[in-house]
Amino acid sequence: HRPSSRVLRNDARAKNERHDGAIVGCKWIEGRWTGKGALAFDGEFDRVHLKLPTRFRSATLTAWVHVEELVAGMMGNPIICTQPKTVGATRWGIDGRGRLSLLVKGPDSLVSYVSSVAFRKKRLGRWAHLATTYDAEREMVSHYVDGRPFSREKMEMDLRLVFDKSELGHAIDGETGKHASGLHGLIDEFAIFHAACEEEEIRRLYE
Repeated sequence: HRPSSRVLRNDARAKNERHDGAIVGCKWIEGRWTGKGALAFDGEFDRVHLKLPTRFRSATLTAWVHVEELVAGMMGNPIICTQPKTVGATRWGIDGRGRLSLLVKGPDSLVSYVSSVAFRKKRLGRWAHLATTYDAEREMVSHYVDGRPFSREKMEMDLRLVFDKSELGHAIDGETGKHASGLHGLIDEFAIFHAACEEEEIRRLYE
């Protein structure tokens, strides 16, 4: 990407049509190594608009993130958030206590899958590879940090994950539809896989 680029390329290999993202406010800066770019989010209104029409029965979400500081709230430090209007709308990020959090809108309430504390003071200001698998076959949700299993929970409800009209690095209040919180940090790479990756595959992604 050029420093002035306002389009985030979707580099998925197998696709019938492109689903590029529209960058709002974020700045391109140096990523995990010299010459590799990353997007910087200032925590206010910076975001990347995505439109991913596929519904996922199982999925893996991964991202390289560099969190500068933690913001309070269940989704105070969002990586990707869908507008919470339909069943299956999904939010993935880090809560105010430093825990990985996957929230899925159910028919009556939010279903939450939260890890133990992953981001303590020593991990802030450093790059980390995060991954969460949503395995409908095994009915398990698993969180990974830097290629290693971190926590695992039994699925409460078999919901199809929805990412239509999503935003990277920004969360919207479900009731007011207004700005709720934003990421203070960087995202170098983000991906959704249409399957629940095995532990070895997560480790290879990290390596």
